[in-house]
Amino acid sequence: MRKIYFFFFLCYSIGLLAQMSLNPAERSALIQLFHSTDGTHWNNTWDLNKSPDTWFGITIKNGSVTRIQLSANHLKGAIPPAISAFQNLEVLDLGSNQLSGELPSSLSFLSHLKYLDLSHNLLKGDAEVVKSLSELEELSIGYNQLTINDINGFVGSFKNLKSLDIAFCGVATLPGNFNEKSQLEKMDISGNPITSGFEVFTQLKSLKQLSLSKLNLEKIPSSISALSQLSLLDLSENSISDFSSLRNLENLEWLSLENNRLESIPMEVTALRKLVHINLNHNKLTTLSALSNLKNLEQIFANRNVLEGNFPEYLLNLPKLQMISLVSNQLSGELPLALPAVTLVQNNRYTLAQLKALLPILKDKYIEYSPQRYDTEVVVKVESNNTATLTQSLSAAEGYTFTWLKSLEQDMRSHFESHHFDKIKDEDFTLYTCEAYYQKKENDVYFEISFFREPIALESNTLNTDENPLKSLKIHPNPAKDFIMIDIENLDLKKASIYDMSGKKLMESTSKKVDVRALPSAVYVLIVETDMGIKSFKVLKY
Repeated sequence: MRKIYFFFFLCYSIGLLAQMSLNPAERSALIQLFHSTDGTHWNNTWDLNKSPDTWFGITIKNGSVTRIQLSANHLKGAIPPAISAFQNLEVLDLGSNQLSGELPSSLSFLSHLKYLDLSHNLLKGDAEVVKSLSELEELSIGYNQLTINDINGFVGSFKNLKSLDIAFCGVATLPGNFNEKSQLEKMDISGNPITSGFEVFTQLKSLKQLSLSKLNLEKIPSSISALSQLSLLDLSENSISDFSSLRNLENLEWLSLENNRLESIPMEVTALRKLVHINLNHNKLTTLSALSNLKNLEQIFANRNVLEGNFPEYLLNLPKLQMISLVSNQLSGELPLALPAVTLVQNNRYTLAQLKALLPILKDKYIEYSPQRYDTEVVVKVESNNTATLTQSLSAAEGYTFTWLKSLEQDMRSHFESHHFDKIKDEDFTLYTCEAYYQKKENDVYFEISFFREPIALESNTLNTDENPLKSLKIHPNPAKDFIMIDIENLDLKKASIYDMSGKKLMESTSKKVDVRALPSAVYVLIVETDMGIKSFKVLKY
C-alpha cells in the first residue's frame, strides 16, 4: 500500500514540477525583458538565481508562461523583440510604467493573447502591429504617443473585443464597423481629435463604461442616449453646455464632469437617481444643493470650485454618503460632527479653533484638514534700498511656529511673526507667504496642521518707471487656454514657475512659451525670473 501511495505522490510531484518548470527559450526571454526594462530597479524585482515560477507577476502552466503582469512596477526601457517567445501567453499587462520606443514587430506573434495592456507609458510610433492579435478581448494602448492611421481596419481585426482603450492615439473619427452584436463593454477614446463618427454609439448596446475626456465637446453626442446599460461616463475636461443626452441614462452610477467650466449643476444630472459617484472638480460651482435628491450618492468630489461660507450640511442628509472632497474652495465656519467617514477639506479657510472642534471624531473618521489658508492677498509697494515689513495675523502665543517663504517656496530661514527687510534689492520683488505650523497632542490625538498666508506681492514703487528693467516684461494671452507667451526685451529668462493659489509649485519652464494645457481651469500665479529681477502675474487658465 505504501508503494502505491508513494507512486501516486511521485506522479503528482513530477506533474507539478512539469507545470512549473519553464522551457529555456522562454526563461531567456524573461531575462531579456528584465534587463531591457531596468529590472534591478523595479518595485518588485526578480531574483534571477531562483526559479521563474517565484518571479513576481509571472504565471507558468505546462512549462510555458501564460501571464505576465507587471503593471505599475517601474519598468523603464524598451519592450524586447524576444517577447515573441511566449507562444502560449494569454495576458500581457505592462501598463502604467515608463516603457519607451516603438512596439516591436515580434509582438504580432502572440497569437493566443486575450488581454494586452500597454497603456500609460511613453511608447510611440505606429500601433498597427497589434492588429494581428485577433483573439484579443481586452486592448489598452492609450495614454502613450502611439498613432492609429486606419481606425476601421484596426478595430475590424478584433472579433471578440470587450474592452478598448485608444486614448490619445490621434484618431480623428470613430470606427464605423461595429455591429449590433458587438460585445464591447468598455471604451476609452479620450484625448483624440475626433470630429465625426459619434453615431456608432447606437450600435454599442452592451457598452457599460465610456470615457470621452479631452475631446473639446460642447454638447454630449445625442447617440449616447441609446446606451441604456451605461454605468460609467467620463466627460471631464471638455466645454459642455448641452447635457440633454444624459436624460435616458437611467443606469448611470459614475459620472465625471470635471473641468467643464460649470457654474451650476445641470438639471439632467439631478434625474440620475442611481448615481453613486460624481466628480465636479475644477468648475465654478457656488452650491451643491442640486445633489440633495440623489439618495444613492456615496462619493462627491467638488475640489477647486468657488464654494464659500459654511460646509454644505444639506449633503449630510444623503443616507449613503461615505466620502466628500471639498479641497481648495473658500469654505469657513463651524464644521459639523456628523461628517462622512472620509472627508477632505484641505486648503479652505477654516481656523484652528474650528478644526480643533473635530477632535472627538478624528479617531473614528478619516478627515484631511491640513493645510488651510488665512488672511488676504496684499500688495506692498516699496522703492529699492528702502525698508519693508511683511506681516500676517497669527500669533506665536497661540502655539504657532512660523516660516517665511520667498517666491512661495524658498525657505528664507525667517521664523518670526513678521519679516523685515533692512534694504530692498531688485531680486526681492516677488511673492511671499508664511507657513504657520501648529502641533499638539490633545485627548490622545496628535493634532498637526499648517496654515499658509495668502500671498504678499512685494512690488517696486520706483518713481521713474522708465528705468525699471522689468517694465517691458509682459505676458499674453491672459486668460490662456494652451500656452502663455512671455514677452521679454533685453532681459535673459532664467525660469518661469506656475503655482496654485495655495503656494504649491505645479510646473517650471525655461521657455518663453509656457505650455499650460495640462493644467485644469483655475487661477494661478506665474513667477518670471530674469537676470534683472522677478515679476509675478496672476493668470487665468480656462
